Parts: sequence; structure tokens; C-alpha cells
Amino acid sequence: PVSQDGLFTPENFVDRYNFDLCNDLSNLLNRTVSMVNKYFEGQVPKYNGTPNEIDKEFEEYTSKQIEKFEELWNNYEIASSIQEIWNIVSRTNKYIDETMPWALAKDEAKKDRLETVLYNLIESIKAGAKLLESFMPETSEKILAQLGDGKVTEKPEILFARLDVNEVMKKVEELHPHVEEKEEAKEEVDEEVIDIEAKPEITFDDFGKMQFQVGEIIACEEVKKSKKLLSSQVKIGSEV
Repeated sequence: PVSQDGLFTPENFVDRYNFDLCNDLSNLLNRTVSMVNKYFEGQVPKYNGTPNEIDKEFEEYTSKQIEKFEELWNNYEIASSIQEIWNIVSRTNKYIDETMPWALAKDEAKKDRLETVLYNLIESIKAGAKLLESFMPETSEKILAQLGDGKVTEKPEILFARLDVNEVMKKVEELHPHVEEKEEAKEEVDEEVIDIEAKPEITFDDFGKMQFQVGEIIACEEVKKSKKLLSSQVKIGSEV
């Protein structure tokens, strides 16, 4: 994660971590598994009833995102392909809000509808988890394990715990020298630097007389009886 000016910051990392991994993915899995345990004793419900417009749109969207992912992946557009996974996760969270399974569970006459909703949720999460395998194999494996094969896990595991930005900043300071310490170190280094006397500027005509060529180092070995010198062979054009 980077800021608007293109710089990586710990604060940005914490925000994206808490939003994408904790709120969207981990919470989605936890809610879904908990509802299957609560309403169907852990048994994964079957697709039941005729899909309504919300279901159709949700299923079509998920299918299109999978197609987009595969197209981007095959074109080596890795960063963009990852975004398609989070689009599926985000849309699945929206599907929960649209269908409100907790409200359906209060009406026995809507049990068929509740089964369809939870079935769609599980299938969408599975699809996202399978795509995630190339990037986060352990997380993908944990998600699929909790969803099970016909029966979800009895105790859903929290995949990602929320991070506190203050704690992260303390850790960053432990791992990296403080800015002031860096400046002091820089000043110490600067004192040891030997400045080279600048040569006078040349004219553009003089510059045009210069020739630049790219050389390829084809060999490099230590000079005998020397601890610091290296002897290199550089190929420039047809000459070495």
C-alpha cells in the first residue's frame, strides 16, 4: 500500500491490512461459517429454490471477475489480477447485506431462501480462496479447510487480527534507526568524504566530440598477491 504521493508508509499498510484482510476477508469467512453452524448445525446447505435478481447478478459478477483474473494472470498483470480477488470478496460482503440471512433465519417459511443464500456465500468464498492460492497459499488452505467438504468447521478461526498503528510504529522504530540517528550517522559519514575539485564546464560542441559505449564484463578475477584488486575483461563492440 502506498499513499497518494506514491510513498509506502506503515500507516497505509495498517489501513489496508485492517480493511482488506481483517474486515473484508477474515470477517466474511467468520460470519459465514458461524451462520452455517448456527442455522444448519454446520452442514453446508444445498442450492434451494429459484434464484432471484440479486442471486443472478451476484453469480454473474463472480464469474466475470474470475474470467478477468484469468485473463490478467495469463498476461502477467499480477497486481491487477490480485485486485479482482478483492473485488469478489468485497461483492460477497455486499451480498450478505443485500440478503440479510439473519433476518431470513427468523422465518421458517424462508428456510429454502436461507439455504440458497448461504450456499452462494460459501461458493463465492471458495472461488476467491482458490484464486488466492498463488499469492497466499497458507491462507487459501486455511479458508478452504474451514469451509470443509459438506460440513464447515465447528470453531471458525480468525485469519487476521487487527493491527494497532501505534504498535506497528513502535516495531518500525525498533527495526529501523530513528530519523535523527540517521542524520547523525550521515553527518559523521559526510565528515570523512573527500571532495574532488570540480573541472570547468565544457561546451556542447566539446560534449558532441565524446563517444559513449556500453561494455559487457565477460570475466573478473582476483589479482594474485593482492587482497583488494580485481582484474576484469570488458567486451566493447568486437574488442576486449
